[in-house]
Amino acid sequence: MSDTTQSSSSPCVDAGLLEMLVEQRLIDALADVAAKHRVTIQGFWQPAPDGEVKTSDSAKDDILLISVSPRGFNAYHTPIAEMSGKITLSVLASNSADGGKVSRAFAHVMRKMMEWYQSFDLVREELTVKDVFEADGFILSGGTSSIRQDGQEWAATQTFTIKGRVINQKEEP
Repeated sequence: MSDTTQSSSSPCVDAGLLEMLVEQRLIDALADVAAKHRVTIQGFWQPAPDGEVKTSDSAKDDILLISVSPRGFNAYHTPIAEMSGKITLSVLASNSADGGKVSRAFAHVMRKMMEWYQSFDLVREELTVKDVFEADGFILSGGTSSIRQDGQEWAATQTFTIKGRVINQKEEP
């Protein structure tokens, strides 16, 4: 898990950092899904490990891509935060000609998301960023499923909204 503590020289959360920290909590919570189904888990805001190039080239790997979108402008001036995001699973047809891998892996992702949707306690436990953000709700917003036109990739996407409270909100001058 990434370090989410703040130094005394930086007592307030950086407005652009919150989405990255919440995204990392989602990655941590879904790491077992990625490992079980042998897919690479990747966060939009997360840097690639040293010496590696970050890519979303699904032509090489089955990828579970997690992204948390920036909040709307007004959300930066209140302690209430509402962030939308999406989780996309892309599976190569060469790894699953019948599409079964995307179905099995995405069902596992959806079970986890339904747990968050149904349990405020679990949302707080798994998606809160210590001393920065207290997660209070998780809403499923809909999704899509597709097969690439050339038949080489299966994909499923679920969108969501995370609601919560910024604990160390920077004051306006």
